[in-house]
Amino acid sequence: NETEVIDLLSSLNKQNGSSDMSQLEVLKSQVEGRYLTSEKAFLVASSFSDTFDKMEATLFLQSHLVDQNKFSKILETFESE
Repeated sequence: NETEVIDLLSSLNKQNGSSDMSQLEVLKSQVEGRYLTSEKAFLVASSFSDTFDKMEATLFLQSHLVDQNKFSKILETFESE
């Protein structure tokens, strides 16, 4: 659902730099029990600026993909660094 991804990205952007919850914690709490396409997971992973957090997010999102065969799409987030 497009609005769910937009809401998730909005929540992640709000948490960027906040000390309450890390972006990873927000991601895990909002995606738990849900599944995303690789395209949507790419957008979510791309929102992480810290390389370590981006890697953690990528590994977490891998198990929440509906199209597991396209996991490599998410790895493209690291090509721009």
